[in-house]
Amino acid sequence: MDATAQWLVQLRKGVVELLVLRLLASRGELHGYAIVKELLSLGRLVAGESTVYPVLKRLESDGLLTARWVEAEGGPPRKYYAVTAAGHEFLDEARREWDALVESMGRVGVRDGAGAQGVAEPADGSGSVGHDESRGAEGVQSTGGATTGKERGGDHD
Repeated sequence: MDATAQWLVQLRKGVVELLVLRLLASRGELHGYAIVKELLSLGRLVAGESTVYPVLKRLESDGLLTARWVEAEGGPPRKYYAVTAAGHEFLDEARREWDALVESMGRVGVRDGAGAQGVAEPADGSGSVGHDESRGAEGVQSTGGATTGKERGGDHD
C-alpha cells in the first residue's frame, strides 16, 4: 500500500463516524442499510457496510446515537438510528475543531507569500464541519480533523 492509500485509510477512520452523525442529524432517523447507501453515494472517501455497522454500534455504545428495531413489511426487522443530545453536542465540538483545522490549513504558506495552494475547501466554500443553517443540523460538511472515539473514551482501532 502506497503512502497515499495508507493516509486515506486513516482519514476514513477519522471521518466516517462524523459523516454518520451528520447524516442522521440532517435527515433524521434512518436504518443501517439506508445509512450505508447514503454514505456510499458521497464518493470514494466513505467506506461500506464493513466499516459503517461497527461505527453505528460504537456510536450507540458511546451514547451519541439511539437505536430501535422496527418491523418491516415483507422482510426482517430493521434497526433505526437517531442522534442523541450528546451526539448533537459532539457535533458542535467537532465543528469547532474542524473549523480550527481548516483555518490552520488555510494559513500554511501564507506567511511567506506562497498562499495556501493545494488546500481543498468544501464545495460550498464554508470549510466547515458545522451547522447546516437551512436544516438546523449539526455535523460534518466534509472530512477529517475531529475528535475520535478514543479521545471520547470509545474503543476505536
